[in-house]
Amino acid sequence: AVKTQETSVQSGQTIANTQVLAPEEGIYFRVQITAKRNAYDARTMFRQAGVTQEIFVEQDDGYYKYTAGSFTNYDQASVYRDQLEALTEVEGAFVVAYKDGARIPMPSH
Repeated sequence: AVKTQETSVQSGQTIANTQVLAPEEGIYFRVQITAKRNAYDARTMFRQAGVTQEIFVEQDDGYYKYTAGSFTNYDQASVYRDQLEALTEVEGAFVVAYKDGARIPMPSH
């Protein structure tokens, strides 16, 4: 489950038509597209913009953080981040790392 101080949302649910981030096992990488204080239909918006990977939302520290893709190594995620940055609607995307469903600090690159 993805948790904040106020609420707990189970993975597999949706918030504003966007699937809640589901935990995966091991270390993996996603590309964060944006973070907003209010939930919105990021799935539809970014799909129309040309994002090909599934969009996920997680709640953290009062923000809804939207990520795309799931990659086993940083280089794959970095290539996808560059593809997303080429889209007009995406600005400031960056790679985030997870271990067993929880965000972890990024390894040095």
